[in-house]
Amino acid sequence: LQESLNCNGDEEGFCLREWEKTKTYQILYYNNGEKLTNITPATYTQAQLPLTISATTECDTGTFAGWCKDSSLTDCDMSQTILKDSKGTKTFYAKCQQ
Repeated sequence: LQESLNCNGDEEGFCLREWEKTKTYQILYYNNGEKLTNITPATYTQAQLPLTISATTECDTGTFAGWCKDSSLTDCDMSQTILKDSKGTKTFYAKCQQ
């Protein structure tokens, strides 16, 4: 079975098989250990990358201070970017400051 690669318009020789461009991956959001289901986007495909996550959420105590890549809330920023070559489920954690 031979698969064709689609490299048209891709930078730096980054090529994807057609099915890779349309495969959907989940984006999960958590706030204080609780999974949030009302934040968008909730999915991404490689064709949408890079994708910036800039949504906000309510905080029970304090003010929203950004999204973190880790549950320890150390790698945080007001927005996060899913980079062009990313694959798989991405998880972000809300940081709230008092």
